[in-house]
Amino acid sequence: MNFVYSPGKMKTIVIVFLIFAGITYGQSEVIRGKVYDDSTNAPLQYASILLAGTNRGTISNLDGEFKLKVRNKPCTLIVRYVGYETDTVKIFIPGDKIVTIKMIRQPVTLSEVVVTDEDPAYAIIREAIKRKKINRKGLKNFEYKVYSKNIFASEGEVDLLEETFLKGYSLVGKWEKEFILKTHKTENLKKEKDNFYIKFSDKRFLDFSSDTLDILMNKLFLPLADNAFDYYDYKLLNVIETSSAPIYVIKVIPESKIQPLVQGKIYIEGENYAICRVELSTSRGVRFPYIHNMEINFKQTLGKYDGYWLPDYSEMNGSLDFSLNGMLSLDSLGFHTINSISEYKINQQIPDSVLKAVRSQYGGFSADTSKNRPRPVQISDAEIDSLRPVPLTKAETKAYATLDSTKTIERLIKPKGLLAGFIPDDEENEKSSGGSFLGGVPGYLFNYVYVNNNRVENITLGAKYKSGFSKNKFYVDGFGGYSFGMKKALGSLSFGVNLKNSFISSLNMKVFNLAQEWQLPDPYTEIMNSLSV
Repeated sequence: MNFVYSPGKMKTIVIVFLIFAGITYGQSEVIRGKVYDDSTNAPLQYASILLAGTNRGTISNLDGEFKLKVRNKPCTLIVRYVGYETDTVKIFIPGDKIVTIKMIRQPVTLSEVVVTDEDPAYAIIREAIKRKKINRKGLKNFEYKVYSKNIFASEGEVDLLEETFLKGYSLVGKWEKEFILKTHKTENLKKEKDNFYIKFSDKRFLDFSSDTLDILMNKLFLPLADNAFDYYDYKLLNVIETSSAPIYVIKVIPESKIQPLVQGKIYIEGENYAICRVELSTSRGVRFPYIHNMEINFKQTLGKYDGYWLPDYSEMNGSLDFSLNGMLSLDSLGFHTINSISEYKINQQIPDSVLKAVRSQYGGFSADTSKNRPRPVQISDAEIDSLRPVPLTKAETKAYATLDSTKTIERLIKPKGLLAGFIPDDEENEKSSGGSFLGGVPGYLFNYVYVNNNRVENITLGAKYKSGFSKNKFYVDGFGGYSFGMKKALGSLSFGVNLKNSFISSLNMKVFNLAQEWQLPDPYTEIMNSLSV
């Protein structure tokens, strides 16, 4: 074999070699590790692992395990956990692929205080309320990335699971827009027309330093509200000594069992008097008609990014029972949402495409303002394994393995009670054009079954029908049923015409035999009116 030297060929070889070398150098490796308590060897859940010199990182899962993709070169990990000394770990790549991190608890004291009628926590809370606006001064906007995991369960078993990768932008005090980049779902969720979750809040950033929080039509007053002392008592549990500033652990005690409030612990760092950790749950005052044994828990850890305390991990989980006066009930339901937030960029220019973005029918926002917005990318099992920053738990791994397309929500959750007979089986549900609640089960019920409950009629059960014809220019709307309170049949029948390009939108003629509301038009549907009663 003869080799003929050619300067041109040699130049090509060198260029290819350099490109290959650059690709090799730029390749990434996945580091796996586990975070322990140094004294007890107990795994630490939701420890923050940050890649030094960046705002990129991850968190540890329920077993203390984490994954992080790094460049193929030496790097340093910064590991943070409230109540423990911040640790730095040198990683040499290639080489270190599995690391064990044992964190040392920081000293906990309860400093001597002058005995007075007031717990020292009150002075700390006053200072935190005073400084909460100062701590956000200059923060105009921020950009971030999120790995989110949503789990829905019934009777303690995972029924639906979705992992989502998002990119978000927040114009502080005005709006928050998130763009779904990729999703990975259990097979039974892929079949659903609409994503089904019990979402008590659509907000990713639950700001516990604000005055209120809206949860399931309840307005919760929070522990750092301007008028928080009207609703809460406080107790200083202990003080965690750190190298920079003490961290005060304060118990939050609701004064009312009727007012929607929270209870639990908040952690306030003693330099800026900002919240750095939250462990709260809803009080007995948070309620919703026909929802029983409801409890919502919040966990949040915050890190300091360019001088501002922002969440790097948040969790919301809850459980509830639904029962409609024994006539319709469901299995005990639960949800669990975790968010690992990283790669913050503070006060950067927001792209025009983000400013103009509109809500997407598939969740989040879309920069495509036309009606042909594409679905988020569905990634495969192999892809998600390489991208997932927080390892799955055993229960979640089992869900992906067992929840095939046949295990729809209708089959997993069976309604019980007298009204359960009105609910169609799976095939009828698929044909139903009604709305979706539990995958469309009560959608059929709400479209064709009349249920009302007020102080005059008591409970009224019957059937209803509404339909438009002649291109929806005309419509008919009616119902008939029996009132258990008035002990007689009730009903109404309406005929109407929709008017276009007119000051009056429609004309309607109605005949009825029922307890008619004196105030018309009624801003509430009979379902919402019944729930409020």
